[in-house]
Amino acid sequence: MTTEFRVSGVCERDIDLLLLEELAASQDFLQWFVQRTTRLHGTCELLRIGRSITQSNGESDLELLLRFEHGDKHKILIENKVDASFQKDQAARYAERSANYLDRDELRTCTTVLIAPDDYLAGCSETEFDETLSYESIVDWLENNDPSLRTAYKVYLLKTAIEKAHVGYNMIEDQSVTKFWKGYWQVASRVTPELEMPHPGGKPATSSFIHFRPLNRPAGTHIIHKCCSGAIDLQLNGLGRRVGEVASRLEPCLEEGMQVVRTQKSAAVRIQQEIIDFAKPFDQSAQAAERGMRAAVHLLYWAREHNEALQSVMAEGSEGETGP
Repeated sequence: MTTEFRVSGVCERDIDLLLLEELAASQDFLQWFVQRTTRLHGTCELLRIGRSITQSNGESDLELLLRFEHGDKHKILIENKVDASFQKDQAARYAERSANYLDRDELRTCTTVLIAPDDYLAGCSETEFDETLSYESIVDWLENNDPSLRTAYKVYLLKTAIEKAHVGYNMIEDQSVTKFWKGYWQVASRVTPELEMPHPGGKPATSSFIHFRPLNRPAGTHIIHKCCSGAIDLQLNGLGRRVGEVASRLEPCLEEGMQVVRTQKSAAVRIQQEIIDFAKPFDQSAQAAERGMRAAVHLLYWAREHNEALQSVMAEGSEGETGP
């Protein structure tokens, strides 16, 4: 006999506390969460976790301070959304807090993470968070790793929040842009499966940045095809103010056509390609899109080949960075 749960009005605070408990009480969940959101491997110890951590420029829903076996410390800042809209410059303020922590604390990295249902994430066209994680992936992990009644209740809460997001999210879908994304995904799945592009849902008219987060990419990086400008970026999270030093350190590794640029709070290794107009049918831009995908794969392989250099730059950049 299964227990029936009935809880009305599930909100973000409920999910905040659910996540806080799992991260604090389950080492297995913590390890999975850290690997999915930071790409860092090895056993980690949770030194501190808190909810509603307020700084001068805003609040993090959750913050984690971790220490790994080799002694390096890492911080994760989490924004949790069910169906609420973003506040003004909210993602940018998370990035600013991350940079401030790197200035102030002895951290190797600081990662900002947006957690939300898939329907919500599908409408985030150009998120400035370092990583995203869906409620659905958390449900999958819980169901596959802990068949207890306690977990069944938490899964119920998450699924209730997912349904709330499905009903309440007000993203205005642009049919032509959505069709373009699906055409892009079909080609990427066939030509460049290494990028592990997820199946896209509905997209708003402004959705022109395609993010790739393959599981085997180096920690602290992800790849973006910025179709509106033609840039293919391997983003190095949190190193924007050190871009000159990053460029100097990586210069011996760069190949022809690669350059190091600043992208807001981050640095990026960029390959420039053609601008793609999402207002036109995908077929008219298919060749340019495929060239962009292949450039993204090239950056992925380059990053894996030069992972040691990238990790050295990011570690030194994070620990040695000073304020403006």
